[in-house]
Amino acid sequence: MAEKSHYALNCFNYRHQQTCLIKFILSIFIIIFFILSHIFFTKKPTFHLNNSNYIYSQILQCTNRNKTRIEEGQKYLSQNRVIICGLIRDRETHIKRLKQQLNEITIFFADYAIVIVENDSKDNTRHELINWAKIDKHIHIIDCNNEINSISLCNLSLVATNIKSIPDILRIEK
Repeated sequence: MAEKSHYALNCFNYRHQQTCLIKFILSIFIIIFFILSHIFFTKKPTFHLNNSNYIYSQILQCTNRNKTRIEEGQKYLSQNRVIICGLIRDRETHIKRLKQQLNEITIFFADYAIVIVENDSKDNTRHELINWAKIDKHIHIIDCNNEINSISLCNLSLVATNIKSIPDILRIEK
């Protein structure tokens, strides 16, 4: 009887070791697969626009037809003007990135204006926007008194809208 239980225990240990080995090998293969798929199958950008010059990727390149369309589009944009409008509130930490994104867009146009309505921010958003407007003549910050680039504080003393709430007529009138 003792031999049977000893034999059963050895079989159990052997099967357990096999299972652990198989799990270990599968884990290694999965890790290698994800690393290789990330290296080889991550999409490379087709092209980058850098100072109106195209830098084509070594892997993917535009066809002549697409190059022509891009060049025509870029020529069209360079002959036109654009006005970009937005509403912002309590986003001081996002302004640096906002500037970068808008600059990446506006460089393609002959002329542009960026109109931002600053809406009762409690952080330093208004101050950052006004500083940006002082540096760049294309930036226009409108406050709650419909003044442009005014440094006066804007506070309507209304409660902030709850993200999940239904629109309220008092909030809409604000």
